[in-house]
Amino acid sequence: MRTAQVNEYAPRTFGDGIIHVSQFDALVKADIPLPELSFSKPSKTEEIIGKLLADNLIEDGATLQLGLFYGHTHMLRS
Repeated sequence: MRTAQVNEYAPRTFGDGIIHVSQFDALVKADIPLPELSFSKPSKTEEIIGKLLADNLIEDGATLQLGLFYGHTHMLRS
């Protein structure tokens, strides 16, 4: 049995992951807001580290792939 959870809050994505609704035997509607991360204001040290990373390791116009590590947000703010 193929079951899918449908959530109106989930973003629509494209690519090979699109599966037509007819491919499922059952649909479960669960309109639950997605969790959001909140970040505290960076300390002065974190701001300095973020600026050093942004200014010295990343070329202008580069594409970044980031995880959930808190330091990434401080670097992006710089």
